[in-house]
Amino acid sequence: MRFIFHNPHDLIWYKSPFNLKFKKTGPEKYVNFFNWFLRQDELVYVYLDKSSYFLDSKKYFKYYKSLLVFYGWILLNGMSFSKFKILNEDDISENDFLFMFVYGNLNNDPFDSNSIRAILNNRIANLKSFKIAHLTHYMYNSNFISINSEKIGIDLFVAESNLFKNSKFFKQIFSWYKKDVYCLPFTPKNKFVFKRSFKSRIPKAVATGTITLPIEDEDFVSFFNSNQLHPMREQIFNERTLISDVCESFISPIVEKIDQPNDLKQRKYFSLDFVELYNNYQFFIVPEEVSGLPGIGFVEGMACGSVFIGLKSPIYSDIGMVEGVHYIGYDGTLSDLISKIKYYQKNTDLLNQISQTSYLFVKSNLNIDLIVNNFFAEITFLLNKKNENIFNQANSNYKL
Repeated sequence: MRFIFHNPHDLIWYKSPFNLKFKKTGPEKYVNFFNWFLRQDELVYVYLDKSSYFLDSKKYFKYYKSLLVFYGWILLNGMSFSKFKILNEDDISENDFLFMFVYGNLNNDPFDSNSIRAILNNRIANLKSFKIAHLTHYMYNSNFISINSEKIGIDLFVAESNLFKNSKFFKQIFSWYKKDVYCLPFTPKNKFVFKRSFKSRIPKAVATGTITLPIEDEDFVSFFNSNQLHPMREQIFNERTLISDVCESFISPIVEKIDQPNDLKQRKYFSLDFVELYNNYQFFIVPEEVSGLPGIGFVEGMACGSVFIGLKSPIYSDIGMVEGVHYIGYDGTLSDLISKIKYYQKNTDLLNQISQTSYLFVKSNLNIDLIVNNFFAEITFLLNKKNENIFNQANSNYKL
């Protein structure tokens, strides 16, 4: 059984992309996950879709260019060329896992179109591997993603929340998918540490996160009656002056302005020292997506000993967090958020206790070794079950 990364050099999921304009314009949310494989003794297997570069008259130039981009990405991020093994379609078997992201691969082109991405998706559909797709950004052209995911034969969706259970929007759009979305939680990078005593911190909350551009997905807008992915982030940003006595906002909206391009504004936000920021405040809030997913900042702040304020939601209880023990729960309104902050400002001993238990929870339950080992146990079980079903079906057909 081999775990194969699909186009790991694409976008900003694992490491800084070779296209430097994306650097510092987004968090490398899954770098811990990727680094886990780099630390193992085995090779890191990749599937690059490199055969796509034989689809036009400049095939040889494009083929070698694709490899150069991949090797440039390895060099840029200080990795070893010898650590990676590139696999072709013919190399991938039914005992392999193929791991890909829906965003950038399944959200733009109809499966039956003549685009290069659609042609590649047809090739992936023909692979016999166990196909795993991560749902981050699934609300961008969600219907396309659903249709293409079904046709490509995705065996398992993963996300930071069991969207099958926790998101009515997901269940409506992905009505063909009748099982749990595997919860693969965020884990904090090693740099996020508890470095300042809790009592010495500012007794206020700090709000972090970005506000995306309005969502254009028609299904999203129709379902939520809004085009805002992070409505609470926007509300905190808009009311930041009025609530400054209890909450300092570092939330960064993506606003298209001629004098301040989006990428430069995002670089400024992602250049902040978040370790220092979370260590400076007793509370923090990273408002969730309405689509049912948390922000990565919630584990980063907890790892720094700050007390997280989040929705009373299965997003957190599903991974073992208990409201009032590991975090402060609120109902999603600004008034309740302010009320909770003021209450715990007056109950500092209880707040300090939550800080300690939440810090220990992250260290014990959201460390990358535990998360990946549990993930591998689950997908190995599901792969064996799939192969057993295929074997039993083949035998049944043979007897008939």
